[in-house]
Amino acid sequence: MGGRGGVVRGNDLLDLALCRVQTMTVKPQGIQRKRTKGYDMQAESMALNGLPCVSVCRPGRWGNHHRVGWCELCGETHTAAQAVEEYRQDIGYDAQMLIQAQLAGHNLACFCNLGEPCHRDVLLAIANGGEG
Repeated sequence: MGGRGGVVRGNDLLDLALCRVQTMTVKPQGIQRKRTKGYDMQAESMALNGLPCVSVCRPGRWGNHHRVGWCELCGETHTAAQAVEEYRQDIGYDAQMLIQAQLAGHNLACFCNLGEPCHRDVLLAIANGGEG
């Protein structure tokens, strides 16, 4: 790069830009899923950071079965933070391996508000090399 006498040519800039894009790591993020007509979760995800999205809502494989309020699963009343902590404690080693295999490199969507406790954050951390 640099051309003759230190002059940067257009192709050199393009090569540099492509090199930066290839080495840039995109961090998966949480998305708040919506129920509005015409909402496209994948389009929102791709616009956010170019990654596909997986829904982690109830009911489903990744949904948190510990509900906020009265939880029939454990017979207790939970705050959002308590429901997330119960979910975290339920995840075993085998489930962590499955989460990493299936959710790594994806944005994760749940109906919970962003910035509030949500099991989606536990899944994001595990899927991308953390410990939830």
